[in-house]
Amino acid sequence: MSNETNTTEKQTVLQTVREPQLPGSSTDIGQILMRAVESNVPIETLERLMALRKQLKEEAARDAFYDAMSQCSFLLFRLVN
Repeated sequence: MSNETNTTEKQTVLQTVREPQLPGSSTDIGQILMRAVESNVPIETLERLMALRKQLKEEAARDAFYDAMSQCSFLLFRLVN
């Protein structure tokens, strides 16, 4: 892998990880990714961290969806009765 490609990938990772902390998480995965990039970890490690970030975002979205559906069903129950 060329040094230019590696630098471009690092810049892409840095741009994508600058985001607010996920709700309910005690550690900001973005900060972990940024430290990994700054520490020049292998690209495979960055890929695994990005996969973890994706999984955490999906879990947070799922939890938010279930919370919203719970509130919606409660409101619909009150409207019907």
